[in-house]
Amino acid sequence: MSVDGQIAGGTGGSPSRAKRAREPAGDREALDHGRRASSPGERPVSSRELRSMLQEHFTTLTSNWQDVQIRLTAVEKDNHKGRVDKEAIFGRIAQNEKRQGENNARLAKLEKEVVALQSSSSLGGNVGEGPAIPDPWMAFRNKHGPLPPKGALGATVHPANVPPNFSGSEGRDPPVPGREELSEEDRRTLVLGGWPQDTKRQVILEESAAFLARENVKELVDVQEITEEKFTWFHVEATEEASYDIDWASGTVWDSLAVGNNVPIASSTLQPSGGKRFLRKMASWNLGGQALSKTDLVASSLDFLCVQEIPRGDTGWDEQNTDNFVWLSHRSPAQWRGVAVAVSHDLFDCVTDRKACAFAAAWVVRLRSSKRVVLASIHLPTGVSMAKYYEAVVECKNMLRGWHENIPYLVGVDSNVELIWNRAEVLDRDGVNVCNGGGKTDKFLEMVSALRLRMIAPVMGDRWKPTHYPRDESREGRHIDCLLVRCICTGEVEVDEDVRFNINTDHAMLKMTVEIQQSKGGRWQDGRLRWVSQPDSLFAPETWDDVKNMAETCTSTRKAAKFRDDPETLALIARAKASSGVEAKNLWKSVHKERRQKRRQWQQSRIGAILAGSWSVYRQMKREKGVRNWWGYLLADKSAKEVGEDVSKHLETKVFDDQLDWHTELCGRVRALDCPDNDFVAIQPLEVGCALNQMRASASLGPDKIGVDLLRCLHAHAPQQLAKLFNEVLYSGVLPDEWNTSLLALLPKTRWPKGAHELRPIAMLSAAMSKIVMARSFEDIRQPSPWACAGRNRGCADLHGAFGRLRDMTREWRLGVVAVKLDIRAAFDTVHRRAVADFLCGLVRSPFELRFMLQLLDVNRLVGCAPGGAPLDVRSNRGIRQGSPESAEIFGLMIAHVVHQLKGGKTWKKPAQPVDDMPADIGCYQDDIFVWGENPRKIASNIEMISAELKKLGLSLAAEKTAVICSKYYKGVRYMSIDGVRIDFLPPGSSLRVLGLDFDLDAAANQQAKELQSRVWTAFHSNKHILCGPGSKHEKARVMSMLIDGCWSWCAGAVHWEQDDLTAMNSLQLRLLRLIFGCKRLPDEDWTRYNARMFVRKLVDYAILGASEQRTLSVLSPRCWVLTGKQQVCAEKGGNNCCPSGLKPWTCHGVEGDNYHLVVKLFVPFGIGW
Repeated sequence: MSVDGQIAGGTGGSPSRAKRAREPAGDREALDHGRRASSPGERPVSSRELRSMLQEHFTTLTSNWQDVQIRLTAVEKDNHKGRVDKEAIFGRIAQNEKRQGENNARLAKLEKEVVALQSSSSLGGNVGEGPAIPDPWMAFRNKHGPLPPKGALGATVHPANVPPNFSGSEGRDPPVPGREELSEEDRRTLVLGGWPQDTKRQVILEESAAFLARENVKELVDVQEITEEKFTWFHVEATEEASYDIDWASGTVWDSLAVGNNVPIASSTLQPSGGKRFLRKMASWNLGGQALSKTDLVASSLDFLCVQEIPRGDTGWDEQNTDNFVWLSHRSPAQWRGVAVAVSHDLFDCVTDRKACAFAAAWVVRLRSSKRVVLASIHLPTGVSMAKYYEAVVECKNMLRGWHENIPYLVGVDSNVELIWNRAEVLDRDGVNVCNGGGKTDKFLEMVSALRLRMIAPVMGDRWKPTHYPRDESREGRHIDCLLVRCICTGEVEVDEDVRFNINTDHAMLKMTVEIQQSKGGRWQDGRLRWVSQPDSLFAPETWDDVKNMAETCTSTRKAAKFRDDPETLALIARAKASSGVEAKNLWKSVHKERRQKRRQWQQSRIGAILAGSWSVYRQMKREKGVRNWWGYLLADKSAKEVGEDVSKHLETKVFDDQLDWHTELCGRVRALDCPDNDFVAIQPLEVGCALNQMRASASLGPDKIGVDLLRCLHAHAPQQLAKLFNEVLYSGVLPDEWNTSLLALLPKTRWPKGAHELRPIAMLSAAMSKIVMARSFEDIRQPSPWACAGRNRGCADLHGAFGRLRDMTREWRLGVVAVKLDIRAAFDTVHRRAVADFLCGLVRSPFELRFMLQLLDVNRLVGCAPGGAPLDVRSNRGIRQGSPESAEIFGLMIAHVVHQLKGGKTWKKPAQPVDDMPADIGCYQDDIFVWGENPRKIASNIEMISAELKKLGLSLAAEKTAVICSKYYKGVRYMSIDGVRIDFLPPGSSLRVLGLDFDLDAAANQQAKELQSRVWTAFHSNKHILCGPGSKHEKARVMSMLIDGCWSWCAGAVHWEQDDLTAMNSLQLRLLRLIFGCKRLPDEDWTRYNARMFVRKLVDYAILGASEQRTLSVLSPRCWVLTGKQQVCAEKGGNNCCPSGLKPWTCHGVEGDNYHLVVKLFVPFGIGW
């Protein structure tokens, strides 16, 4: 390209008009002529070259504009910094001017007071701004001089104080004290504002009549005569440290001894303190979002904590546990960080009530061996307008007003307004020491007064210490935190400003001591597991008393595994506590980092122990995550004694019939039982060992504290002697006294039970002997029934298969079917023991074993504690003996026997067409009975027969728990009558809960398969911290088969699986194994190859095989058969596919016979066809 093409200034840009104007006319014309006269062969400018020139021009402009932007940004930053400095200077000037104005006002006030004092001293008037008020005593002393000191001459004497033998003739004055003094008796009975407690009412009326008749008093009296209902007494002892008991029942409370506080006054029946009290440490602290684990370490010496700005979490209520505290927290949507209170583990019992608003939360906490207390935490907003602050204060006031006013309050507050305290040693008339005023402060003090709370002033040296230290060093700290109390004695507040460096917060900690009254708490029954701690002290027992003594002396409970700091960490903590300033801050950072690492290692070791097979550690971790202290709502409006009475009354109503003399009747049955010596078969040590091996080591204990671990050790140490003890009990028929007493444990039926009816009683006792007898005699009792899921070779999957088949028939043939679920009310607690005895006598053939099982039905005692600690001692002569291993199975077999007899009887109404060929129309499992058919009238008739038979056993149907559903093809009435109660059908689309699975007669066939898939994810996430932790793949595969496969494999073969469900289930299994083993996809690997590689190499080698000796197909086959729920039966000579029908395929994993064998069909083998 020619140079003429770029003549525009040599920069590639367009020439400006001014530049063209400066060029000579001749040159411009020559230039234009040259351009026009260019040769035809000259190449013109191409678009690419033109685009390049424009790009260069754009780059130049961009770089120049970036330079301009950088300079503008620097100027703006300097301007902003100058503005901030200017505002800071103006703020400091305003503060100085404000302080100067306050100082000037104080000086002016002091000058006026000095002038008034001088004038009053010269004129004998009163000090004040107004005119002097006459003071007779001041005038008398001005006239006669000051009061003589004690023992001085010339002092006047009251005539009552002159000795009777004194004579004035001696020319001397009598010995006088100089002023009137109170005697010791008067000092002890000094009364302010009233009469002693034992003063008669008539004496008070007579002595107060003259005073109340004064003209200046009449207007201040609201009644003409003092009445007991409207007059209370305030008796003050001589010392300020005097304390009093608190009458919690009547609402009588005491506050501090400051006169004029707006607090309830105690009744005249209150006596001086005789109860035991103890001091506890409390603090209020704004954490600034720091972790609770840090606060737990730093504040480990405290008992109560009210904190603000806890680490951000989900909205709503929450409860957490750390090493030393139970944290109760709440965060409202209006808060960025929530508030919380903490109670030490040794004091916390439960929470009986709670309440919250947008800026505060309060809990009624029941303490162990003490009374209840309200712990509250308030965090008022900062940086808001006066109106917003007013709304927040009013909301907090409305939340606490009238809420548990008879309980002591402990409140920690971050007011976010500056609180300036005065130098007064005692409280003023309003009960506060805050002297500054302002819109927000006045509103906050108004809330304090309205709630009858009392602000606790810090010690004199800490009243002007800041409690908030802004992280911006240009800002000054302010005293914005405080502690409020009510109805409780406290010490002074101490401000610890250095502790903020320990957790890196910007707030100081406010600490004080509180006086807590001790109460008589209940004694909990110790039912914890006991393990042999002194195996060398065991000996061969001669009697059961020897075994009981060894349980007391040679066994002990195990402490739960808890994280503890090692000596190295403890030394670092001690060093951090001894330091201060920046050094302490750095050391505490090291402490927290070290503890996090050590705790992580400890948690990994626990996971490793679980993967290695320690199920005790697993159960402990589950308990840590479970619901604790669930009995709080039971104690919300009642005392522990009242709750104990309600629970005892409820249990006696269920398990004891005072009109029944069951003990005498049972003794007659036992005596009539013939037990010849020839029928006695001695218990062998092998039987004892087998029974103990079948029992869990964590099985419950009885009152004798004999556990499974002790019996196992005794069996290993002296097997013959232990078997001899069991033989003595079986042969003589005399049971130890402790075997008729059970420890009672109350478990909640709901998450937060609110009454005794929502508690499930569980009896705990030693069951080794029962296990031995069950192994001998239950083969005669376990008679299978086609209509029951209890018995030999039966399970829950049988009923699942039956309902699945009923649903399929209903959908395929469009049948109108009705299904009913019946529930037996309090089944295990109300069954007649006479019926149980008749059932056993009709089936058990061994007389000695039968006698033992009958003796277990004798009247027994249930000993335990109600929620709150009240003791329970209930006698039981009705219901099965809960806690015995045979009880639940016997009950299930009894119900199955009743159903079997009814189903085989002539009065049972069978279904008609079109379902007359249906083989089953009833099923049962324990206390759940299911009936179905096409006609509600026939179903109701069958249910009436079931109810009649159950009443013979002492049982009844629970109409409120009965559920009825029908298919969409059903035409008819939509209600039934059961035991005279009308039961309406559930709405269309409702499901019936059948032994853990939902069944809807109109839903798809894979409804249960979808539910099982969701259970797999739930089980994985609940155990994710274990399965995804460090450990070998073989151990993880074993634990996975127990924790995850166990949640669906028990019934997977009885439900229908679609092809998509099978694919999804296999994909889900593969995905879980990827997550558990940490298998990742390679960079150059697609998903198909990734699936195949993971399935074949990782999953087969580690998860499924687990051992090199086993073949892949031999391990995959049973697992995939259970997964698919289908089987393919092939004959040795030619294949013949057949589908499962009836109940039989769900009861076994193979087909018995000589000509058939099980062949498993892999629907998705080795990652192909995903």
